[in-house]
Amino acid sequence: MTGQIPQPASIEERLDVALDTLEQLLDEALPALVERVEAVETAAGTRATTERRAEFRFGYPPTPGKPVDPERSLQAWNRLHEWVRWLAGQFRLTALLPPCWPQHPVLVEELTALYLAWDGAWKSSAPPEAPSAFLERLDRARVRWADTNWGIPRCDGLHEPGGLDAAELYRAWNDDDRQRSALLAARDATLARLRQQDGEAA
Repeated sequence: MTGQIPQPASIEERLDVALDTLEQLLDEALPALVERVEAVETAAGTRATTERRAEFRFGYPPTPGKPVDPERSLQAWNRLHEWVRWLAGQFRLTALLPPCWPQHPVLVEELTALYLAWDGAWKSSAPPEAPSAFLERLDRARVRWADTNWGIPRCDGLHEPGGLDAAELYRAWNDDDRQRSALLAARDATLARLRQQDGEAA
């Protein structure tokens, strides 16, 4: 007896089989695909964050790798300055931060680190505890700023430890002309260093 030749299935049956096969393949491949996409997005985000952080390397040592664009550094100074003004008012820090803080490298380092922590805490990819972690870092920074052996909580105009409180109220601190002139001096010094590094790299 010869074997029976299978009858072709109806178009609907063949379509159902094809869709079932496709669904099975997607179920098997989708987790690996999602994992790869997330890895690419994480790498891109890390690279962008690293490049953005480099904009805030205002002092020495110079940032390794590609020199920072002076215009981006200028924008970073402005962002940091506006944020510090907000921070000082919001958290009543005028007795701890002199208006000439941009000319004090220790304070610039600490405030930059706090700004990046604050900025990162509000990203959608940040863990839920990131905002409270920022507040804990700020609390530890306040303790350091009050210690005259650490930062420069008081300044007599020489931008060295010691001296008198420069501001008693936020308005006086915020309106102090030294804040603007200190920012301009610090930005100009940063831009000059970046241009010099760019010339040496060429």
